[in-house]
Amino acid sequence: MPYSSQKEKNNSSVKKDITITMKALKAYWKVDRALIPLIISTSIFAAVQPYITIFLSGLLLDSLYYGKDIALMVRYAVLGISMKLVISLTDNYLSYIKWTKYRNMHNYQGILMSEKLMSMDYEYIESEEIQNMVRKQSEYSQAFGGVYSTLFYKMEVVFRTFISILISIFAVIPLFLKVGSSNTPDGKIINSPLFALGLIALIGLGMLISTRSMQNMQTIGKQSQENLMSLLRNFFYYFDNFLDGYEKGKDVRMFNMKNLISEENNKMIKNVANNAETMKKVKWRFELINQPISTLTGGLVYLFVGLRALVGAISIGNVVKFAGCIIQFIGSFSEFLTNLSALRLNNQYMEEMLYFLELSPVKHIGTIPVEKRRDNRFLIEFRHVYFKYPGTEDYVIKDMNMTFNIGERMAVVGRNGSGKTTFIKLLCRLYEPTEGQILLNGIDINKYVYEEYLKLFSVVFQDSRIYSFSVGNNVAASEEVDEERVKNALERAGLNGLLDKIPKGIDTYVYMNFDSDGVEISGGEAQRMEIARAIYQDRPFVIMDEPTAALDPIAEYEVYAGFNEMIGNKTAIYISHRLSSCRFCSDIIVFEDGNVVERGNHTSLVKGKGLYEKMWNAQAQYYADTKNAAAFQ
Repeated sequence: MPYSSQKEKNNSSVKKDITITMKALKAYWKVDRALIPLIISTSIFAAVQPYITIFLSGLLLDSLYYGKDIALMVRYAVLGISMKLVISLTDNYLSYIKWTKYRNMHNYQGILMSEKLMSMDYEYIESEEIQNMVRKQSEYSQAFGGVYSTLFYKMEVVFRTFISILISIFAVIPLFLKVGSSNTPDGKIINSPLFALGLIALIGLGMLISTRSMQNMQTIGKQSQENLMSLLRNFFYYFDNFLDGYEKGKDVRMFNMKNLISEENNKMIKNVANNAETMKKVKWRFELINQPISTLTGGLVYLFVGLRALVGAISIGNVVKFAGCIIQFIGSFSEFLTNLSALRLNNQYMEEMLYFLELSPVKHIGTIPVEKRRDNRFLIEFRHVYFKYPGTEDYVIKDMNMTFNIGERMAVVGRNGSGKTTFIKLLCRLYEPTEGQILLNGIDINKYVYEEYLKLFSVVFQDSRIYSFSVGNNVAASEEVDEERVKNALERAGLNGLLDKIPKGIDTYVYMNFDSDGVEISGGEAQRMEIARAIYQDRPFVIMDEPTAALDPIAEYEVYAGFNEMIGNKTAIYISHRLSSCRFCSDIIVFEDGNVVERGNHTSLVKGKGLYEKMWNAQAQYYADTKNAAAFQ
C-alpha cells in the first residue's frame, strides 16, 4: 500500500500534517460548509472572553488607584460586562448549533466507510491490508470517536489556544518596553533588558521541560491507546460471539462454557484496568513535573511584574493585566502543545482513512453495451488466463483455455483450493485476469460497461447471506419488490412451506433483530432463499457455488431434481463437492491445481480413470446404504 509506514508517520513533518488536515477539511467542507466557520467563531469568542475580564480588571483598578471619575468606572464596567454578555450569549448559541453538528460527525465517518466499501472493487474487500485498515478505523471510532470527531475537537482547541497565545503576546509587549525610575541600583537592574530576558529565558526553560514531559506522556499514551484498541477488539469479539444474540448461546450452554468465557472476560477487564492505571501513573508523573514548574513560573511572573510596578514602569492596574496575560499565555501554550500532539497522532489514522477513501478503481469500467439477446445465447471463452491474488506470488489459475455457451448446464468440481471459486470470481469480473483474456461473444469482457456485464449473472456464493430485511427485500435485493415475482421465486426454490407459515407474507422480517414478529429460518431455508434471490433476478447466467451445503442429501436431491424447472432456459454453472449432484449436467469440468484437467459428462468421466473417477468412487460409499442411493447412482 502506498501510504506511509509507521516510522514515517511518527516522523512526519508539520507540512505533511497540514496537508492531511487540509485534505480532510476540504472533504468535509463538501458535506457541511457551516461547521468550520462555527468552530472558528466559537474559538475566537472562547479565546477573547478571559482577556475581557483581565483588561477590565486592570482598567478598574487603575481608575480606583488614580481616583478617576466614578461615571468613567461605571462606563468601563458596563462596557466590559456588555461585551462579555454579548460574546457569551453568541458563543452559547453557536456552540449549541456546533454540538448538534458534532453529534452527526461519527455517523458521517461510518457512512463514508460504508459507501466506499460497497462501491470499491471487490479485490480491495478481500485484501488483508484493507481489512486491517477498516478494522483499525472501527476500533479507533469505538475508542475515541473516530478520526473526524477527533480532528474537529482537537482543531478547535488548537485554534482557540493559538488565538489566546497571540493576544497575550501582543498584550504584554509594552511590559518589556516601558522603563521606570532607575535612580537606584535596584531600579537599574529591574529596568535592565537582561532582567527581562532572564524572565523570558526562565519561562521558556519551564515550558521546554513541560513540553518534553508532555511528549513523553504522548509517546506512552500512544502505546496505551493501541493497547486499549486491542482490548476493545477482544471485548467486541466476546460480545459478538457469546453475549449478543440468543442464537449464539447454544454452545455456551451445551458445553458449559460459562466459566471459560467469564475467566477470559475477567482477564480482559483486568487488562483494561491495568492499562488505565498505567495512564494514571503517567499523568501523575506529568503533573508532578508540570505543576511545580507552572507554580514557579507564575510566581516569577508576578514577581517581575510587581518589581516593574515598584520602579514606576507600569501602573498597578497593568500589574493585573500583564500578569493575567502571561499566566493565560502559559496555560494556553501548554494546552496548545498537548492538543497539537493529539491532532498529529490522529493524523496517522486520518492519513489511512483518506487513502482508503481515495482508492481508485482498478477495473476497466468499459464503454461497450452488452448485447441484448432474447434467446440469451452468448459464448464465453477463457483464453490463456492466468491469475494470482494481489500481494501473492503463486498462480491460482494457470493458462486456462475453455469455451462454453449460454443455455448449458455446467458443473465445476475439484478438490478444495483447486481454483473453482476463483474461476467464478473471474467470470463475474470480481477480479480481472493477471494475464490472458476472458471473452464474451468474441469481445474482451473488460470492454463492456461494467454494470451491464454484472447484470448477466445471478450468483449464489457459498458465503452468501440472508439479512434482517423483509422476505421480499431479501429475495428482490431491492427496496422495490414485485410481490408475484417474489412468491414465484420462493415456490420454485421449494419454500412453499415458508410462505404458508409467515404471518405478514413477504413483508415478514427474517430474524428478530429489527422486528419481534420476524421469522427464524433454518440454514437450509436460508440457502433456498438465496436460490430464490438468484431466480428472481431473471438473468442469463445462474451460478451456484455450493448452494446446498446446508441441506441434507435428500433435500439436496430435491433441489437438483427440480433444478431445470427452477432455472428454465438459462445457463447454470454450479460448484459442488458432492459429485452425485452433478449427474444431471451434460458438461462437467474438473479442476485441479488451477486448471481444467477433465471435461465431459458423468458417464464418460466416471469411466475415464482420472480424478473425477477417483473422487466419485471415494464419495459413492457414503450413499451406498441410504434408501435414496438410487437417486445418486
